[in-house]
Amino acid sequence: MIGLRSNFGLSLTLVLAIVAVTAAGGLLTLRRSSVATNRWTALARVLSMGAVAVTLAATALPRRWAIETDGDLVLRPGRGGLGDWPVLLSNPTSLASVELVGNVALYVAIGFTATLGWYRRRHVVLLLGLALSLAIESIQFAWLGRVAALDDVILNGAGLVAGWLIAIALARLPIGRAFDGAGRPPLPSPHTPSHTDVHARGHRRLPAGLSGRV
Repeated sequence: MIGLRSNFGLSLTLVLAIVAVTAAGGLLTLRRSSVATNRWTALARVLSMGAVAVTLAATALPRRWAIETDGDLVLRPGRGGLGDWPVLLSNPTSLASVELVGNVALYVAIGFTATLGWYRRRHVVLLLGLALSLAIESIQFAWLGRVAALDDVILNGAGLVAGWLIAIALARLPIGRAFDGAGRPPLPSPHTPSHTDVHARGHRRLPAGLSGRV
């Protein structure tokens, strides 16, 4: 654990700060939003932006490594992280285990919250999530002198799709009505005239003589 703190010191500090700010923003959103649909949609959007910020802080910042490298590009699947899954059982607190789980879990959070926040554009969420993964790998290779691996993109994509599918499954449940554009049609706004109001307006427009005879 000491080794993990030394490697992720700056990133860990920023991640904790972002989590605190996101939690405060989420609570503030719930208190200020009056309509249930807008409230939960806004909360999902706040959480998705927090998830993206946490991902950037955890993966796109310089770290102190025991072995310094000039960066490497690994495009062969299974050579950049996918082959490390047995370490999860043998040494779950190792750096390899943390990175393997993080590559999936961070993007599960992004896919889940962003899909609920922008449900009408849920297909765009997949494209933007993949673009984020590719951008981070490029930063790691070009500016941070670290290894950019296809395995990381595969793990990120798997997490993104998993969160996306979970969000869609949730949106199809009755609770999905709480998110704008998800599940059943959203609740009508207070300014939307109902069928009874329209009928009443039409009845009031009838001439007085005709309305009396009816």
